[in-house]
Amino acid sequence: MLPFIDYYEIINENSLFYAHTDGDRKELLKEHIDKCQNYFQKLYDDKGIETIIKRFHQNLHFQNENASFDFLKELLIQLVSFHDFGKINPEFQRIKMNNSIGKPYGGLIKSEHSFFSSIIYLDYFLHKLSISNQLVSDDKYILARIILEHAYIIARHHSDLESFSKFKDCLVASQTTLLINNLLINSLNGYKGLKYIDKDKLDSLVRYLYYTQHDDQSKYSFEELGIHFFYYRLAYSLLVASDYYATSEFMNQKEMDILGDFLSIQDFQKEYNQNNLLKSIRNYEKNKYQGQYKNFSDITEINDLRSELFLDAEESLQKNLDESIYFLEAPTGSGKSNTAFNLSFHLMQNRKKLFYIYPFNTLVEQNKQNLNELFPKKEYQDQIVVVNSLTPLPKNYKKNFDVEDSDEYYQTLLLDRQFLNYSVVSSTHVTFFNLLFGSKKEDVIGFHQLVNSVIVLDEIQSYKNKIWAEIIIMLQACAKLMGMKIIIMSATLPDLEKLSGQSGVVKHLLDQPQLYFQHHLFKERVQLHYELLDEKITLEKLKNHIIQNQQSNKKILVEFIKKNTAYEFYKMLLECEDITVEVKCLTGDDSLIEREKILAPIKKQENVGLILIATQVIEAGVDIDMDIGYKDISLLDSEEQFLGRINRSCKKKGDVYFFDLDQYQMIYRGDFRVGSSLNLNDKDMREILLNKDFSVYYDRVMKTIQRNRNQNTNEDGLDCFFKQKVYKLDFPEISKTMKLIDDDFWSIDVVLCRKIELEDGSVLDGWEVWNRYKELLQDNDMDYSKKQVKLIEVRSQLSYFIYKLQGNVDIQYNDIIGELRCIEDASDYFRDGKLDRKRIGQLSYDFL
Repeated sequence: MLPFIDYYEIINENSLFYAHTDGDRKELLKEHIDKCQNYFQKLYDDKGIETIIKRFHQNLHFQNENASFDFLKELLIQLVSFHDFGKINPEFQRIKMNNSIGKPYGGLIKSEHSFFSSIIYLDYFLHKLSISNQLVSDDKYILARIILEHAYIIARHHSDLESFSKFKDCLVASQTTLLINNLLINSLNGYKGLKYIDKDKLDSLVRYLYYTQHDDQSKYSFEELGIHFFYYRLAYSLLVASDYYATSEFMNQKEMDILGDFLSIQDFQKEYNQNNLLKSIRNYEKNKYQGQYKNFSDITEINDLRSELFLDAEESLQKNLDESIYFLEAPTGSGKSNTAFNLSFHLMQNRKKLFYIYPFNTLVEQNKQNLNELFPKKEYQDQIVVVNSLTPLPKNYKKNFDVEDSDEYYQTLLLDRQFLNYSVVSSTHVTFFNLLFGSKKEDVIGFHQLVNSVIVLDEIQSYKNKIWAEIIIMLQACAKLMGMKIIIMSATLPDLEKLSGQSGVVKHLLDQPQLYFQHHLFKERVQLHYELLDEKITLEKLKNHIIQNQQSNKKILVEFIKKNTAYEFYKMLLECEDITVEVKCLTGDDSLIEREKILAPIKKQENVGLILIATQVIEAGVDIDMDIGYKDISLLDSEEQFLGRINRSCKKKGDVYFFDLDQYQMIYRGDFRVGSSLNLNDKDMREILLNKDFSVYYDRVMKTIQRNRNQNTNEDGLDCFFKQKVYKLDFPEISKTMKLIDDDFWSIDVVLCRKIELEDGSVLDGWEVWNRYKELLQDNDMDYSKKQVKLIEVRSQLSYFIYKLQGNVDIQYNDIIGELRCIEDASDYFRDGKLDRKRIGQLSYDFL
């Protein structure tokens, strides 16, 4: 058992304090703290937290290692013991607990308790530090700051994470001075009193930490500063999780299952090894595989080449299991996803959590479908959970409830979602980055689930490259502290290691990826054509060129930059008598249901003529195999992604024609890959795309990034980010810097209600969904957990009707909830099932 402090060392034995009420029931403060300690103990043991404390301890460069480690360990453990001591506030007891034990106490603001708890914690450990004779002065200085930072976590355990500097300001504020002076002069009922701090000592400590901060920063590398940041996210997550579970136990009158009764990852791996694809690869390994560094010239089957890549990556991983971050750079269509599944299982060993992270929700859904095919048994599928804003909570993965409509049932569903308590999670980059860097409480509370997890990151080049250096340094720091294994995969993978200023940060799993990129099955899968790029293109010229290439058995894909251009061309082809095949259109305005309706026939039909007009949503996350492609040029990465949709199976002849119509720079504002010397107007870029030598391309990009960052010593510089934001625990500013999507436009979300047909043939009425959403929000009698689960369900349906429009668009709304507007019948704004943005009077948000 962990050495938790005795409750009565802080609180008088004859005092009666409560922590929670539920109707006529009341929970004693000691009972709640005991429950919190119980759940903390479970998380501590299950996640191997002691090992993480050791890693953080090594990062701080103490002189007396044993004594400083013991002290640091106790600081984390006792967070859960001290976090609610502030509930002895007489006003908290009177207002919240209906327990009148005394008058309002000077310095305590109404029923506040978190900040007061942090003061009690501070006093206890600053006193313990002051009387220690095992620690030298330098170690005491480091620990003094660490004590304050732990106290800050207690102060924020019911709130979002703000800047640590604001907490320091609160410590020297007049209200805190009043509280401390009162505690020194007038005893507070039930509290045994301050042992160490007074106004002068607290002021002196805060000033000392402020003024010596600059010298302190120079002791640590950027990675070490990142470890410092992630440690406190973990401390916050562990504390909040323990508190949530303990409170839920009191409310439900039943101990919560926080570890889950799941199939193990080893069960998944055993099942995975039984699928036909794996059996064929193992058969190839037994009969044909010769190991790495061989000649591929005799390989004529695409599946043989995929097997070679699969086995090369596996062999390389087995030799480098001690690394933290792995790069898997492989051609489009080479089976990266399946290779990554296999690699992640090899990395699991005694691990319990797998996270598959993708750029878009469409890719998340596609990954879920792929995993369902690999694991056809329902018991496995139920435990592969999609976590995003579009997917309702999984109701079938736990079957141990007597009543599936009980409060306990909904509470468990909600807590498992909030704390990511699943074996296999599939989600988006945005959700994952919120988990790593977001400052909102709901972003951070599940962070502890990353301990000893395996993360697969797909298409990392889709992250804005302005923060590539921060990304790789922070990923390395998080992996090192938390014992994570990260696989980063893409066809066009930037060598982020060059931006980190370190070598050996990542392990490249394919030592010679060009052997695959240069193989004719990948390199010559698609023929590239530039005649349309070398002339001034118009939609009319493009139409005529497509007419010449259309055939009754060919599928043609046309990609534009802007939605309006795609719609205009779509209408043009529909009205053209010379177009003899079916024409479809797909953009970001199409819901997941509409998208699947459009793509399903394309995926099934092998030899049926078709023209699909699309925006860049088609580049990633859409598993289709087309014969001919036309693309408006943008970034070189996008061109390669687009090529991956053409002749994907390598069974036919593929052709792609590039043209230059709309400007793409608006989409990629601030991206260092924007520029005529880095797109297909440059002949060098054409050679790079032909030869698949993206390292040359990214060398140019990296030099541009490094040159820009070196010139920037202001708020955009690495030095500023790590020393002014990360070291100072400025959580909101870190979240702002690491935000993947910049939304600089003034926009509004509008619910455009209409009736849409679902896959099962039923009809979903947007106005009915809106009203269910509204009724749920207004239902104040429903149990909180049940309400939140129901809200997630109805929001997932409401997402089919939500569109982002320009903020000043002139439309009459039928209803408004918060910032969400609703139009009861928006069918007139749609034409042929597509949103007519010109009719709605808005031209912005024209991309994707």
